[in-house]
Amino acid sequence: MRIHVLSDVHLEFGDFEPPPVEADVVVLAGDIGVGVEGVQWAARRFPDRQVVYVAGNHEFYGADIQVTLDGLTQAAPSNVHVLENRCMEVGGVRFCGATLWTDFALYGPLGSWSARGLARRVMPEFSEGALSVWDGLSPFTPERSMELHRTSRNWLEASLLAGRGPVVVVTHHLPSERSIAPRWREPMRDVLNPAFCSDLEPLVERARLWVHGHSHDSCDYRTASGGRVVCNPRGYHPNELNPEFDPGLVVEI
Repeated sequence: MRIHVLSDVHLEFGDFEPPPVEADVVVLAGDIGVGVEGVQWAARRFPDRQVVYVAGNHEFYGADIQVTLDGLTQAAPSNVHVLENRCMEVGGVRFCGATLWTDFALYGPLGSWSARGLARRVMPEFSEGALSVWDGLSPFTPERSMELHRTSRNWLEASLLAGRGPVVVVTHHLPSERSIAPRWREPMRDVLNPAFCSDLEPLVERARLWVHGHSHDSCDYRTASGGRVVCNPRGYHPNELNPEFDPGLVVEI
């Protein structure tokens, strides 16, 4: 199976026309656009492909998380599959997807405390009125992120144990510290990493392929079990584009 992998297209900063490629499935790993913009774009750009779509944090900006997910699902045509703690099958391959909000636990309790405090001050999703959960009744906080992470992680653990055949996991947030670019591992630049990444190494080992976004740095590496982790983000147009972005990247499994 040939899978066209894209993430972090950020249509809110400028349109993007992907090149024609031979692929069976398109995987969009979040931050395609704000609200339903990304789903509508996918419907226009890939009318003859099965599309697996996972929402990133930008899809939810200025809105309620569940209301946005409902809107994405309703706006998606039959070939665009919005996955949130849900799996679907194409050609004998299971695709399991979730935004996978982080657990802020990457660097232990002290690192979690530091990251949560800084995230409240500098990250848009945690600013007042940016996002909400449960029909707008509760603001989105790092602690809410941790709750949503537990729900997604428990679901994903069960999904990876169930069924047979190859599994492709699609998340927006990073599942392994190995996905963090070297420039963000330097002292004083690594404080926010727990807001972007969780340590799901045991789960990563069970997937044939794990596609994620959120980081605007590309990565492509193998796990001990032979699986593959890929991130292929476009970045912000025009001044903060990822120089390693491959608009025609196809991964075969």
